[in-house]
Amino acid sequence: MALAIACAPVPAPAEPASDEVAAMRAAAQAGQPAAQFWYGLYKEAEVRAPAEAAEWYRRAAAQGHREAELRLAQMLERATGIPGDPDEARRLYAHAAEAGIVVAQFNLAVMMEEGRGGERDVEAAAAWYHAAALQGHGRAANNLATMLARGEGVEADRDAALRWYRVAAHRGVDDALYNLGVLYLKEPHRDIASAQAWLRLAAARAGGHVAALARAGLKALEPAMTPELMRQAMQLEADFKRQL
Repeated sequence: MALAIACAPVPAPAEPASDEVAAMRAAAQAGQPAAQFWYGLYKEAEVRAPAEAAEWYRRAAAQGHREAELRLAQMLERATGIPGDPDEARRLYAHAAEAGIVVAQFNLAVMMEEGRGGERDVEAAAAWYHAAALQGHGRAANNLATMLARGEGVEADRDAALRWYRVAAHRGVDDALYNLGVLYLKEPHRDIASAQAWLRLAAARAGGHVAALARAGLKALEPAMTPELMRQAMQLEADFKRQL
C-alpha cells in the first residue's frame, strides 16, 4: 500500500498592496480567525517566515478555524520550518477530521495506522480512511481497500476491497491499478485474465516503482498466459479502460 501523506498545497496569494497587508494584519491582531489564517498563509507563502505563520495558524486554530488546524498540523508533522511535534499534529488532525476536513481525515488515518503521534490503532485508521474515501479522497480509498484485502483493522472482504480499489483507480490513483492486479492473483478466487488486464493498465499508466512492479508481475505471468487468456485479458483491459 502506498501511504503517501496528503498535503494540502499552500495557496500562494497574489502579492497584496501594503495597505491590504496592513488591513489583514489589523484584523488578525483584532482576533478574527479567518484573518489570522490568511495572514499566516501570507507569512508562509510570501514572506517565507514559517515560524511566524505557525503562530498565526495556532491563534486561528485556538478559535476553531479548521483549515488553520490542518495547516499547523501539517507543519508540525513534517517539521516544516518549525520543530516537529507528531503528538500535537495528530491531535490537531483529529479536531479537523471530526469537522469533516477530508485531508485531515486521511492524514490522521495514516498516523494512526503507522503509530505516529500516539498508539497504533488500525481500527480507527480504517474508519478514517473510510470517512475520507466517502468524501472522494482517492488514496484513502486505496488504503481502505488494502486493509479490507488484508483484514487489518476491519473484517477481510475481498469484494469490498475490489470495489474500493476500483474507486481509487477511477480517482486517478495509479497504485490501485497494480493492487487490483495483485488481488486478482490471490487464491481461492484467482483470475489470471483480470490480473493481466489490470497489470497492463498499471504498466502503461503508472510511473516509477509502480510501473516497474507491474512489468515484473506481467513477466511472471507469461508462462500461464495462453492465447485464449491473453484474448480475454485484452478485452478486459479495454473494458476497464473505458470505466476509468
